[in-house]
Amino acid sequence: MTQAATDRTDDQVGLIRRPLLLTLALLAAVAPLSTDLYLPAFPVMADALATTETGAQLT
Repeated sequence: MTQAATDRTDDQVGLIRRPLLLTLALLAAVAPLSTDLYLPAFPVMADALATTETGAQLT
């Protein structure tokens, strides 16, 4: 394989790795973010569901 072909292959791999890395990073960030968003709303959720906070945890 020539040097030009190797360079082209490395560039193509780099183009695939960046979006994949970004996608995996965003997916890893979703779980903590979603937890931080719904935990402060627990008392409101309990009131809306006419239950205790313990009962809201079961939903």
